[in-house]
Amino acid sequence: MDRSFPFSPRDAIELQKELRESIQLTPFKKKISYIGGCDVSMNLYSNHVFAGFVVLGYPDFKMVDHAVVE
Repeated sequence: MDRSFPFSPRDAIELQKELRESIQLTPFKKKISYIGGCDVSMNLYSNHVFAGFVVLGYPDFKMVDHAVVE
């Protein structure tokens, strides 16, 4: 598969299927204190892109920090 951008949706799905074969689930040996996540969104008919980031404490899941960027 050609990995140049932009991907078609079908190419992106195929790449995800290919990459999931390399995931290794192993026990984490250190204490987990924080969990982070992010997401990026864009409108097909606009040049605006939004990104959101969040860091949560673990195990209470209280928000520690966050950011939103346009």
